[in-house]
Amino acid sequence: MSQNFRVLLIDDDEDEFINMRDLFREITTSKYELTWKSTYKDGLVSLQTGNFDACLLDYRLGERTGLELLKEAQDTSLNCPVILLTGHGDRELDLQAMQIGAAEYLIKKQLTAPLLERTLRYTMKHAMDMDELHDQKENFKTLLNSTFEAIFVLKNEIVQEVNSSAGEIFGYEPDEMLHQSFFRLIRQSDIALAKSKLSLAERVRFECGGIRKDNSEIYIEVSHRLVTLKNSSYTLVAIKDLTETKMMESQILQQDRMASLGLLASSLAHEIGTPLGIIRSRAELAAKKSSDNTSLKQDMDSVVTQIDRITKLVNSLLHIARTNNSDHASAVSLEKVKDDIINLIKHELELKNINLKTSIAEDLQVKAEAGPLGQVLLNLLINSVHAIEESKKSAPEKQHEISLTATSDDKHVCISIRDTGCGITEKNMSQLFKPFFTTKDIGQGTGLGLATSYKLIHSWGGKISAKSKVSEGTTFEIVLSKIR
Repeated sequence: MSQNFRVLLIDDDEDEFINMRDLFREITTSKYELTWKSTYKDGLVSLQTGNFDACLLDYRLGERTGLELLKEAQDTSLNCPVILLTGHGDRELDLQAMQIGAAEYLIKKQLTAPLLERTLRYTMKHAMDMDELHDQKENFKTLLNSTFEAIFVLKNEIVQEVNSSAGEIFGYEPDEMLHQSFFRLIRQSDIALAKSKLSLAERVRFECGGIRKDNSEIYIEVSHRLVTLKNSSYTLVAIKDLTETKMMESQILQQDRMASLGLLASSLAHEIGTPLGIIRSRAELAAKKSSDNTSLKQDMDSVVTQIDRITKLVNSLLHIARTNNSDHASAVSLEKVKDDIINLIKHELELKNINLKTSIAEDLQVKAEAGPLGQVLLNLLINSVHAIEESKKSAPEKQHEISLTATSDDKHVCISIRDTGCGITEKNMSQLFKPFFTTKDIGQGTGLGLATSYKLIHSWGGKISAKSKVSEGTTFEIVLSKIR
């Protein structure tokens, strides 16, 4: 420690100051600079603002007490140890001083220079040790909060400590997670798995679903270690947010599928396009020659129809295998596209007693292609109709509707198609935009509609996503660039 110390004395009796000054003069092992304040007010100001190594505080300060001053100083800022001085020994006062925060308690009549020096030396050393411990604790907190991983300390599944990264990952303030069950942050279907893994003695890593404060799901990696602190068992849990990583992996897989699909589509177009064209021409010719044979003409017309269906399927494959960015995207009026697709689907909606609500501004324009954008929206509306039809099988009395709305900011337009249909299961949601995936019966769907929509929208620089709850409905959102 330094050999030059500053000590503040707060005492309203000048004689006591003189006695204390004389005691300090007897101390030869260290040098002390004594500052005296004789009033409660001046003493409090000096204690709060001065740079002292220790404070000697008299219990009696006129109408007020040193304990009141100490408490007031503690409520604001106090950066030096306080030793309470009193004229008489009083255990209750001693205990009260300790509870408020006094570092030591001395009786004036028993005070000698050696006792004063030893008390100051031990008190200041203890204060320095506490400051160092506090700094280490703060440094530990800083390091803990600087990690990219969420860190939890659990005791019997209850969160005892948590860092700021956990708050960022799960959308809570860290204090909101304290003294709460850790497993409220885990997806319901994964809680049993998480409990079994975290109960193991050996360290393990596993992946599962997490639940944020807004009830949205994230994908997380969890690892843990069992530790013992002061004879109590705790579980240290580290969590990484894998949501973005999984999305990138999914996009890479989707791109790989699209590349493979492009090769397949090109091969199909080349290998079966020419013979299909020949078969179609011959079928048309046979239909013309058989005008007097109604049955044969109908058969030939059916052949032509089926060939056209195959050609359309091959074209769809080529369409979703096109390059990422479209050179044909331009300003498209959403209002006009909406009017066109409503004219096409209006009769179907009326026939099935489904109400369609729309809300799209007349002057709203997006970067897209008019025809393909109409196909995308029509495909989504037809899917909504099918979902509502499926829902009616179990709840025929339920009233259903589809809404088509568009909102915008300065740069983007969000097109939303929401239905009250049967919804999509969690398992199927992960497959939604993959080519050839369909929940419809064989012959009723190719599984290319949403894959085509996904590719088209991304070719215009946009995004498409879906949210759904089984038995409640589905919402598709398309985000496109806004054209001013």
